[in-house]
Amino acid sequence: MGSIRKTALHESAHLITALVCHRLPQPVGVSVRPGADGSLGRVRGRLRFDRPTLSRELLAQAVAVRLSGFCAEERAGWAVKDLRTSGSRGDLRDVAELLTAHGCKGREADALVERGTAKAMFLVSDLWPVILQLASWLESAGELDETAVAKARMLLGVYLAAETRATERLLHGVSVLATEYRAHSSIERVRKASASASRRRA
Repeated sequence: MGSIRKTALHESAHLITALVCHRLPQPVGVSVRPGADGSLGRVRGRLRFDRPTLSRELLAQAVAVRLSGFCAEERAGWAVKDLRTSGSRGDLRDVAELLTAHGCKGREADALVERGTAKAMFLVSDLWPVILQLASWLESAGELDETAVAKARMLLGVYLAAETRATERLLHGVSVLATEYRAHSSIERVRKASASASRRRA
């Protein structure tokens, strides 16, 4: 895979996880065109670091969104030996600035990073098909505007709805099996009790 595809995957993970964490400020665009600041890609509509208004729960979600690009790279098979020298170094800087702006340091900061990393890994795995689709669009177009982001949001909604229905079908199946098992167990207990009573009468 080329560097543009890698960047597209990285930025798509940022965007899709941000859309899922809908209580955070939402993205309005994404690009894989190099920026003047040396960045390989960027999502427009990021959080402002000078306004520490997030609860600790939302802060963990924000950290997850920042680290989702790295998690997507790893899931795709790109080994990242040192985040500090990789394409994710800007994300690490963002995380540090975000935590500092919210007065988080020491163990609290470490705990939030740990929670955020775990959530990022889960979201990337759970939403992988949508991330791949968006990355394909982004690699081809180079940049996606607010209209394209709205389409990505619709795709995500369809995917999550289908996933929910599949989960509901699975849970229904488990419930049916559990009910059948309990019924079978009850029948077996009644049969054994009846047989025991018959033997006593005999």
